[in-house]
Amino acid sequence: WRIAGHSGPGRRGVRRRRAGQLRRELERHEAVHPPRLVELREHPRLELGRALMRQDRAREAAAVVAPALRGEVDASNLYVTRTELHELLAQAYDRAGIRDSAAVHYRAVVRAWANADEAFHVRRDVAQTWLARYKLMTDNR
Repeated sequence: WRIAGHSGPGRRGVRRRRAGQLRRELERHEAVHPPRLVELREHPRLELGRALMRQDRAREAAAVVAPALRGEVDASNLYVTRTELHELLAQAYDRAGIRDSAAVHYRAVVRAWANADEAFHVRRDVAQTWLARYKLMTDNR
């Protein structure tokens, strides 16, 4: 059904087009970086959030990933850690300019990976460095 004088795809068409763009982005990513077995089971919200971040759509990434932290532990969050979700949310909020929310999630990353294996040190250190810069920025206000 069309509304008289209305042209274009409408909201549904735009959403479908965006979904298709995200799907193509994910396919391109997987072509370059074939998924490992563990990644095949990761939470779809995390992957969609990463795809949105690659497209500089930080606010949308945060909106997609945030509900995953509220999910039940034994639900679909089983194959992704809460720390990974916090890390992506921190990055999304930072890029979106929502620094106070980014700080909350970066603190969670630092706490969770305080005594982590060496493989996580770089990611933990990035979070610590961001928090130090944020502290300087807020202290100088």
